[in-house]
Amino acid sequence: MHIRRLCVVLVGIGLGWISGTAYGAGEELERGFVEPPASARAHTWWHWMNGNVTKEGITADLEAMARVGVGGAQIFNADCGIPEGPVVFNSPEWLGMVKHAATEARRLGIELCMHNCAGWSSSGGPWNTPEHGMKVVVTSETQVMGPKAFAGKLPQPKTNLGFYRDIAVLAFRTPVGELASMRDAAPVVTVSARNRDGGLAADGKTSTAVQLPMPKPGALPYVQLAFAQPFTARTLTFTPSGTMRGCRGRIEVSDDGEAFRAVRDFSIARDSGAQTFSFAPVTARFYRMLFTSGDRRMKRLRIAEIDLSMKVGIGNVGGKTFAVRGGDMKSASGAAVARDAVVWRDQTVDLTARMAADGQLSWQAPAGRWTILRVGYTANGRKNHPAPAAGTGLECDKLSKAAAQAHWDGMMGPVLAELGTLAGDVTSGLNNVLVDSYEVGSQNWTQGFAEEFQKRRGYDLKGFLPVFTGRVVESLELSERFLWDLRRTIADMFAENYSGAFAEMAHRAGLQYSLEPYGNGPSDDLQFGSYSDIPMSEFWVGNGTNPGNAKLAASVAHVYGRKFVGAESFTASPNAGRWQQHPYALKAQGDAAYCAGVNRIIYHRYAHQPWLDRLPGMTMGQWGTHFDRTATWWEQGKDWLTYQARCQYLLQQGLYVADVSFYCGEDAPNSLRGGGLPNGYEYDGCDTRALLQMSVKDGRIVLPSGMSYRLLVLPKSKTMTPAVLRKVGQLVAAGATVLGAKPERSPSLSGYPACDATVKRLADGIWQKGVRDQSPTEALAALKLKPDFVCASEGARVSYIHRLVAGTDLYFVANQKSVSDQVECTFRVAGKVPELWHPDTGRTERAPVYREQDGRTTVALRFDPAGSVFVVFREPAAGDHAVALRARPQEEVAKPVYELKIRKAEYGAFADEDVAAECVDVTAIVKAAVKGGSRRIQASNGMAGDPAPGVVKELKIDFLLDGEKKSVNVEENQTAVVPAGAQVVKAVYGLIDETPAPVAQVLDVTEKLVGLVKKGALSVRVDNALAGRDPAFMVVKELRLEYAYRGAVKQLRVRENRMLVLPAESELLVPIPDCDLVAGKGGGLELLAWKPGVFEVDTVSGKVLKAEVADLPKPVELPGAWRLSFPPG
Repeated sequence: MHIRRLCVVLVGIGLGWISGTAYGAGEELERGFVEPPASARAHTWWHWMNGNVTKEGITADLEAMARVGVGGAQIFNADCGIPEGPVVFNSPEWLGMVKHAATEARRLGIELCMHNCAGWSSSGGPWNTPEHGMKVVVTSETQVMGPKAFAGKLPQPKTNLGFYRDIAVLAFRTPVGELASMRDAAPVVTVSARNRDGGLAADGKTSTAVQLPMPKPGALPYVQLAFAQPFTARTLTFTPSGTMRGCRGRIEVSDDGEAFRAVRDFSIARDSGAQTFSFAPVTARFYRMLFTSGDRRMKRLRIAEIDLSMKVGIGNVGGKTFAVRGGDMKSASGAAVARDAVVWRDQTVDLTARMAADGQLSWQAPAGRWTILRVGYTANGRKNHPAPAAGTGLECDKLSKAAAQAHWDGMMGPVLAELGTLAGDVTSGLNNVLVDSYEVGSQNWTQGFAEEFQKRRGYDLKGFLPVFTGRVVESLELSERFLWDLRRTIADMFAENYSGAFAEMAHRAGLQYSLEPYGNGPSDDLQFGSYSDIPMSEFWVGNGTNPGNAKLAASVAHVYGRKFVGAESFTASPNAGRWQQHPYALKAQGDAAYCAGVNRIIYHRYAHQPWLDRLPGMTMGQWGTHFDRTATWWEQGKDWLTYQARCQYLLQQGLYVADVSFYCGEDAPNSLRGGGLPNGYEYDGCDTRALLQMSVKDGRIVLPSGMSYRLLVLPKSKTMTPAVLRKVGQLVAAGATVLGAKPERSPSLSGYPACDATVKRLADGIWQKGVRDQSPTEALAALKLKPDFVCASEGARVSYIHRLVAGTDLYFVANQKSVSDQVECTFRVAGKVPELWHPDTGRTERAPVYREQDGRTTVALRFDPAGSVFVVFREPAAGDHAVALRARPQEEVAKPVYELKIRKAEYGAFADEDVAAECVDVTAIVKAAVKGGSRRIQASNGMAGDPAPGVVKELKIDFLLDGEKKSVNVEENQTAVVPAGAQVVKAVYGLIDETPAPVAQVLDVTEKLVGLVKKGALSVRVDNALAGRDPAFMVVKELRLEYAYRGAVKQLRVRENRMLVLPAESELLVPIPDCDLVAGKGGGLELLAWKPGVFEVDTVSGKVLKAEVADLPKPVELPGAWRLSFPPG
């Protein structure tokens, strides 16, 4: 082995400052960086797994955290399939464990946080009654032909958990499109899969369903309706059974059942309920709903109902009423429809007062066909998960402060009572309560909602209740405006009565409130998060350096003046966890999160280790990075955590620097929007509440938090309410630069139609005053605002974040590459000395080489693989300094070119040979039952375990009867009947897929890739153009590749429409640099030379300093075996 040669030469220029000499205002900042306080330390989620908790384990865990520098732990109580332990959640023994943890945390100086319920989502428990649970609007209908004296009992709408309350009873003339029903035409319903009863998809019952396999190449599932006579329809209503993760397809028709033509494509979003797909009226004998693709995490398509009609309907009514969260929320538009095709408020009869408590109604119906609509609400039954049995119960009503209080009293009340002074406004012990990402779905009603709606929107919603059934009231425009108001009201109440209430309750107890403000709820995420003290995000390993949704949480913190931006960090899926992660593997992604605004890493996860003598110990089932005291690198991880504390200390100081504020608009649901800015410019998103707090100072848009921006960008929308438009007008009048298209109308029914005239009048005046309908890129160029940060070095991949602390500019700059790099970075700062603060060591130094030009400073930086540094500007520039370093080595060494050999490459859809069987053979079990005299066989997991968890399974029994082969199929928890005299041949239970196994549809592209290799490298987009044609239509394809580079043979898979780049970054050999300048001892500069030659340093004063290195020391040879060690210190 040979050691690289290096020569150190002293260069004759003094820096005038060396590490350890502090400047006045920056002294505290530097001191905190070198020795960061406890508040700057990383935290961790601390999962107590299904009652497996011990006091000795708690002590050992917390002591281990304290040893390595973990500053806080957030307690979760989860199940995740771990066998039940002896400590029952919320029992006196469990409360004693919590108190022990708080006592030990106080002793060790560790902060504790408690998740507000068992499991991780969201706010539920057994103390929540249906009265305080989440609620959804439900309806029932009765048809009456008048004139007639109706006397009867109206059916009670669907009722869950024995809880139901009425809202209203309305009668309206049945729209003409509903007079002829598909069921009356009695189509024959079939499906693509064999041995399936297609009739279940059109039996009028949402409690039954037909189950189909997922789409595969050459085997696309469908439901087909065959009519005896041509049937005319303009709407298809689809109701899934259970939760769908999302799928796509198309509606087709045919006159002969052979040749089908497309009517329209459809897309069903994740978590969608009933969907209505409208199209131009079409007449045909055969209709087909064909599924072309689906979320790969779905196991089966379960179809409860399909209905064709001529009715005028509202698409995605479940999503648009927030019964579910999902689907397309765009307001429908179209030509006016016939008066008799919609519901009219002036012809709607309010029968609410006439119905008795038991549902009895007496009413004289006028002539014509009438629909009596009974509207009420019931519990939606959503529960927290994945919680121990003792902690599982109904989710609290998110629109009710009373329900939030009841939940707090059930969960946090006993905890706070047990802890006493160990909880509250304390620096150690329990000082925080958390709501994790929201995963329990939507709701659309609560007690008193109608009154709250009228107070907020200024009109009575009763006449629009038929919209909940998908009907149009008066016009599509008015119905969509009502739906906009409905969602906006729900989102406001969700934020105020759930998040706002939690903040109030936490603060009364002296606690901080942490929140991940996103998920599948009826939420305006920025508004939802605005009530939190510590907004949080999450990012998962296995996604490169993707920082997840950090920008959302950071925007909330910046806009509302919160110090901490937390992140559930390094969450790992089963394949990405498995004890594979370590600090270096995590560093680049963690740095990317810092650059996206995170300043408190909260590890996912630390599984509580109840034992002192077991390795690797307890897990969180299959989830998470293994950040526990049983990890092999735990004790050595102290330096890594100190690095994070140094970074986080600086990133928690001062204000974030951004040029643009993106207003995210008034729609609900809503989340962060923004981006698309040129490199070197940054932004925050803001909600309406923040927008209304904005003012203007010296041309900058200012918030009470201290944040300011040069531009305000409005959403790309044709609508805006008068209140928001007036605020925009005030900002423009005060000198703000605002970008956006002029709104044309209000989205709301409040004040309609006068509101539209107001919007037009205000917008005409405001846009005339100078609102620019241009892109942020164009506006920034027009303002001549230079980028805040530029790294123009070829091949560099660098992220940054900029904060301003009492006149000191802090830039955190991180190399996102897995190889070392040398770059030049330009900062929008002038007249100050750049300093380099190294968070891995705590060392601070003056930048050896920098130059100023056009009001900006360019600094040369050298990075280790995934390296990072703070570039700090705090003191005025004075004296001489180096501005450039040039090298003239004695000889140039050619960069070696290694052969890249493509051995084999195939592109297309491959047979999925890796899928494990999800059904089990139960032939012996069924035969034994039949032999024992039982011909009724129940399909259940009791037969042979659960071969496909979380999916409705099937039992199929093949048998011979009178010499003929027959079979019977039933779904899970149903009973199959084997006929008398039948001979059982085979029986299977699970996910039964009788479609042919997929055949690989691939093309060999080896020679094509070989021809694209240039100078030992390859860069190409993986798509059909590479292959020359599409080998598998409507299927996501991939490239499977085997190649050799530098003696190693490797395999690689690249999905369609992604880039193939070889050699991979980690395979590259980074050349040794010629030289470098570093701060030397005593304040001078030292030249580090790796090659002989002449080296020149230019200074700002015009001097040129030269140094010559004639030769380098001879290499040190280490013959034979050798050992490397790192002594302490």
